[in-house]
Amino acid sequence: MTAMDGGQGWKGVSSGMRGWVPKDPQEWQILVISLILGVMVQVQVTSGNPEFREKRYFTALTQNLPPDYRVDPRNLEVEVILSGGRSRLANLLNEDVDVFLKFDEISERGGVARPILIVRAPPGIEVVGGNRRVNVPVERWITKALLVEVFFRESAPEGVQVVPGEPEPPQIAASGPLEKMESLEKVEVIVNLGSIIQSERLDLEPLGRDKNGRIVRGILFDPPRVHLEIQATTVLEHRVLIVLPEFSGALADGHFIRAFSVDPPRVVLEGSERDLRDLVSLATVPIPLDGREETFVVEIALFAPLNTRVRPESVTVAVEVSGIVADVHLEGIPLFVRGGGEWRVDPGVALVVVRGPVSRLSTLTGEEIRSQVRVEVPPCPEGEASCVQALEVSLPPGLALKSIDPESATLTAVEG
Repeated sequence: MTAMDGGQGWKGVSSGMRGWVPKDPQEWQILVISLILGVMVQVQVTSGNPEFREKRYFTALTQNLPPDYRVDPRNLEVEVILSGGRSRLANLLNEDVDVFLKFDEISERGGVARPILIVRAPPGIEVVGGNRRVNVPVERWITKALLVEVFFRESAPEGVQVVPGEPEPPQIAASGPLEKMESLEKVEVIVNLGSIIQSERLDLEPLGRDKNGRIVRGILFDPPRVHLEIQATTVLEHRVLIVLPEFSGALADGHFIRAFSVDPPRVVLEGSERDLRDLVSLATVPIPLDGREETFVVEIALFAPLNTRVRPESVTVAVEVSGIVADVHLEGIPLFVRGGGEWRVDPGVALVVVRGPVSRLSTLTGEEIRSQVRVEVPPCPEGEASCVQALEVSLPPGLALKSIDPESATLTAVEG
């Protein structure tokens, strides 16, 4: 309450008392009590309850804590009871209060320490209870440098040769609580060789292990990652394989591939043992046959498996295309004497077997073939009345004589 406030208060009280003056000691006593109560009410209204208390939580700062000791930030949260009037506390920020934990004696291995809680509040604010000691767990924190070891899990894929580089950096700083650091024997990174098929740069997380090979958890590493260069090369083999041409599509109707040849007939395939293991031959890229009816020659590339190389890369393929042939048997074909004349022919008919491509035979009926087949017998030489002559056959174009039975006939001149 300011002086001005006090004057206005007294004026209010005196103005209310005008016209009344105490007449005996009891009335004077009542007047004095009333004045005291009026002053107390006025103070309560303007300043708030001076006995008001408020509980707050602060994160304390540490004092005198050696650098190789650490405290969990959760254990630095303390409870403080402040007093100083409702309105003052309502306007008080936590940043306006200084809270410290002052450490005096700490065990060499850490453990529970009993620092002094120091609270400094602004003027007009009282810390109820004053300074006191609290129990705070403290860890002894150790840091040391260790070489990074590389542990290789599994073996490299078959046919792949792996050459690992050195860890980068080769040495890192490990830090942690005293108990964990005492059990820490080595720092390693793990590389799974079974998944490496090509050169790459690995980004690995270090692990701490004790003397029994168990992982020590709760250790911090600086830097937190280790890099490792892996050089992977494929061990190549060479295998000599025969070449088999691959065909696609179909020849013209009535045709077939009679034979083919490949130059060179064998090639050299280079690759990993895994890729070459089951190969005994190598195919060409498919050779198109659509509509072909004649022999042809083509240079074609070879179809090499993935991750392999073939020498030479292409071959020459000669394909012999022939028509499909069929035989037609013609019975009772009459024999004619060339030039006519009076001759008796024995026998008078023959069995003729005609061969030709199916494509040609399919265009002729049996009667058409029969009508175009002519078997002739040359006449006997002049002056001879009887002789044996070989038969001569005329056929339609595109057909060939397979056989004739009989192959000759006897001619006898007819007298008169």
